[in-house]
Amino acid sequence: MFIGTFNEILNYLEEVIRGSKYEGHVFAVGGCCRDYKKNREIKDIDLVVDLPNGGIEFAKWLFESDLLMYEPVVYEHFGTAMFHLREFSDIELEAVQTRKESYRDIETRNPETAFGTIMDDCTRRDFTYNAIYYNISGKEFCDYNGNSFKDLEDNILRTCGEPDVIFHEDPLRILRAVRFMSRFGSTIEKETFEGMKRNVDRLSIISRERIHDEFMKMCEHYSPTKIMDAFFVLWDIGAFKYIIPYLGTFGHKDVYYFTKGIYEFMGKFGKKNISMEWLFATMLYNDPDVEQELRDLKCCNDFIDEVLFLIRTNKEYDEAFGKCIEDGDFEPTFLFRKYAHICGSRSRMMAMLSCGGVLSDYFFDWDEEDGYFFDVLSLTEHKFYEYELPVDGGDVMEVFGIGPSKKVGDTLKKLWNFVFVNPDKCGREDVMNFLKYLKNENGNN
Repeated sequence: MFIGTFNEILNYLEEVIRGSKYEGHVFAVGGCCRDYKKNREIKDIDLVVDLPNGGIEFAKWLFESDLLMYEPVVYEHFGTAMFHLREFSDIELEAVQTRKESYRDIETRNPETAFGTIMDDCTRRDFTYNAIYYNISGKEFCDYNGNSFKDLEDNILRTCGEPDVIFHEDPLRILRAVRFMSRFGSTIEKETFEGMKRNVDRLSIISRERIHDEFMKMCEHYSPTKIMDAFFVLWDIGAFKYIIPYLGTFGHKDVYYFTKGIYEFMGKFGKKNISMEWLFATMLYNDPDVEQELRDLKCCNDFIDEVLFLIRTNKEYDEAFGKCIEDGDFEPTFLFRKYAHICGSRSRMMAMLSCGGVLSDYFFDWDEEDGYFFDVLSLTEHKFYEYELPVDGGDVMEVFGIGPSKKVGDTLKKLWNFVFVNPDKCGREDVMNFLKYLKNENGNN
């Protein structure tokens, strides 16, 4: 959402509530205010109303005034309402009463909530630069915490209250702190950082789904440098044992070589070529329990399948690569064509070759004249990404005069190898001629 749109919505609401009981009681708060003051794109607009049951009642009032697209979605337990204004139909707004919270059950992060003052509401929030309010009627930003404006200006991440209280009550805030730190390049205030370390074991009460969501947010959309910044903090505070236990076993040397590989790949090909699947395949390449790690993290099946494909295919390629060298008949372009077909695209091929690190030094070596060997092969052999064999099992059965059998599959593999070795003979006529040759050879045997 552009800042201009944000201004238009707030100005519209200021006019709508003028003269009503809501005048002076509706505030924009949180990330929208933070991002506005930093001239960043605004993702969503959260509103608080400092009246009992204010969020729901305000939304219902808007609906009764025929200002909403449809009836608001209400969550009575949380005192929250979500709605779309007619004037800005594509933007969802959320409104809630100002509230105070109490955490009676230490085994859950779900608080008991009640109506509170705006100061109560400010105190319950996580970090100071997320606790900036905008008084819609007064048209001014408000710093009820006292540190919010300065911390935002200095890019300091600091808890709104005592760190031990903030993180003990809701340990998910530890991961949110890491995410905000890496996203905005913030410096974590010392007491806040120490509070994260002291309370990191409270992450054990967080559901795997919530941990998955926060961790994925750290890994997506940002540059590899920012991702690594997040990982360093997770290692520092001991949080990985609750996210991906395998990474929690890393020592300083492991961290060094792991991050070195990430940075080198980033330097060669840029962040646009780094997918989430590649990142996880690289992180978990040597993890014997990689599939279970991903399932425990609640990753979806398609994501898990792709990570496993990259790891498995890289190891298979590496084995074939070594065997070619050992047998003295090394032909890298033959292997490249074969696995280009298996991968199906340049980006997937690049991810497969580089996730293990073993082959990178060869395929991503730089030559002053030709550039990266990988790019040279991609340009000359690119047709194999989408190439399909011009004959099928029916052709094999007809030429050999046989029915469905293992021999059909074995013959098709030989035809594929023929094409990979002879890329200039990949048309149907050439492949059929080779099929007939195989038939005659079989007959002679």
